[in-house]
Amino acid sequence: MRLETDVLVVGYGAAGACAALEAAETGSQVIIIDRFTGGGATALSGGVVYAGGGTAQQIEAGIDDSPQAMFDYLTTEVGDAVSPRTLRAFCDGSVSMMEWLSFQGVPFSAALCPEKTSYPTNAHYLYYSGSEIAARDVAKPAPRGHRTHGRGTSGRVFFDRLVEAVRRKGIRVLTQTTAERLLTDHSGRVVGVECRTLHSLAHRILSRWGQTLPLRPETGPAHAQAGGLAGIEARPSTHDSRVKGRDPVRGRVRQQPHHAPAACTFLPRRASPRYPGRRWKRNRTRSRGRSSDHPP
Repeated sequence: MRLETDVLVVGYGAAGACAALEAAETGSQVIIIDRFTGGGATALSGGVVYAGGGTAQQIEAGIDDSPQAMFDYLTTEVGDAVSPRTLRAFCDGSVSMMEWLSFQGVPFSAALCPEKTSYPTNAHYLYYSGSEIAARDVAKPAPRGHRTHGRGTSGRVFFDRLVEAVRRKGIRVLTQTTAERLLTDHSGRVVGVECRTLHSLAHRILSRWGQTLPLRPETGPAHAQAGGLAGIEARPSTHDSRVKGRDPVRGRVRQQPHHAPAACTFLPRRASPRYPGRRWKRNRTRSRGRSSDHPP
């Protein structure tokens, strides 16, 4: 299997989905890979976005807020962990960020929580998620916790809406695919990724004791391509029909069907004229199966 693209995004949580959507908006072809099935910490979270400066939800709730007030408060919270320039950009772009998320389909509500709480009920979605009230001598307090509209911890709703946006853009997602090593050219520039991918439920079960056959180049220099991780080329290794594994209970070697994880190499979509490219083949040196104590 050979895949080519302009942009490779490693990790399919909220950040990965947003990066992929923005890249696709420029007309780039994008592929996302994730070692599991996507969602990450986002899908397990409360789905709260910290935003202020006069968002649509704040205005609807009658809240007066400004980017400067948000900046003054957050300066006391972050200290020197974030540079003033970065913090300023975050505060100034807060309103547009919320507009962008809403455009992607993430639902928010102006239902204001009347009291300070660690996490609002299903009746409230805009609340004081920080210590804004305690810091009123520094900046005018304003509720800036924007909880995604949904029952319970609504991080799953937040992520699911981004997933729908990714699908609408036609972005390809490869789950159960782990990035294992960055590929660089002679200057040290990252030009690709080596990964391992699983293709089915049987793969996920049996790969615990299976082996991975890495790919290696035959000859010649590596591909070079401007743009960091701009573009990938993937070719899974070809396994024998039966793969050895180690019995996790008795410790003896046994034969297993062909369900071991495939080793893939991701390379740039377009090879540099200086480096016309090269063929990749399976490494004939085969590694032993992993024990149950060290799943791949």
